Amino acid sequence: MTDEDPKGAEESGRKRVLVVDDEVLIGRAITRLLKDSFDIVCVTSGAEALAQLAVPDSFDAVLCDLSMPGMSGREVYGALETTAPWVLSRFAFVSGGALDEATRVFLERSRGPRLSKPFDAQELRRVVESLAAGGASPTK
Repeated sequence: MTDEDPKGAEESGRKRVLVVDDEVLIGRAITRLLKDSFDIVCVTSGAEALAQLAVPDSFDAVLCDLSMPGMSGREVYGALETTAPWVLSRFAFVSGGALDEATRVFLERSRGPRLSKPFDAQELRRVVESLAAGGASPTK
């Protein structure tokens, strides 16, 4: 699923957020919570995320699920380290389950914000606003 930006973010001056989650309902919920302030694009796979992020500065913030079939959030992040490193300061992980040791180590290394499902609207907005402003601050 991809929600295209109908208004044209560049013309509106609004910040753009890419939501990467294999659960369509999560993408819809995030869109509902943020659509008054941000232009949202939702994709359901890591491959779609990489395609969207291939254009430099196309998004001001990225929310990516850690656990997805096909390509995990860790793999998306790893690919971006070489193909689009400028995105990493705008990147936050969303997780919904118990984390294994390798994932915990990875999250410590990436040092980006993390939202744990379920998260509240205020926490979501705070993380996205921080990313869009260019200042990723760790959230655990």
